[in-house]
Amino acid sequence: MKVVVDSCILFGHIKSGILQVLVAQQAIEVYVSIQTISELQHLQKPMTVSATVIETTKTPCRSKLPDPDDTAILAAAVAIGGAPIITDNLKDFRRSILRPLGVEAYGFDQWLCRMLRQLTPEANRALGAYCRQYSAEQLLNCGCRHSLNRLKQLS
Repeated sequence: MKVVVDSCILFGHIKSGILQVLVAQQAIEVYVSIQTISELQHLQKPMTVSATVIETTKTPCRSKLPDPDDTAILAAAVAIGGAPIITDNLKDFRRSILRPLGVEAYGFDQWLCRMLRQLTPEANRALGAYCRQYSAEQLLNCGCRHSLNRLKQLS
């Protein structure tokens, strides 16, 4: 599954780790916009997830997103065939703008709950091993409220 990841997801150590486990297990392919990479570099945050960088020059819609920087994320999602956007800023990605472009946006926890139902046993074991190093409180604090029980079952 191809996904476009917003920079707000990449700031979190646990979320980045979960993404990297899923990439290593070939459960997902992560894509980021060149602007996301620039933002991470500006904030001196290393990129810890294997990802393909998409550089887009076309604006996919005339409607303005609340955060103009998110236009590149939307353009990347459109460029790779309507891949879902994973973000913790859902308010910035209105359905009324995304739907006509064939794109959906999910909060990390919502997306992870969906992914957990589709993973292979090997990916489940790898994700469980990764999550074992974190307490339930740490997983809750990183925003894994709905996926917490399943993550703890894996570990």
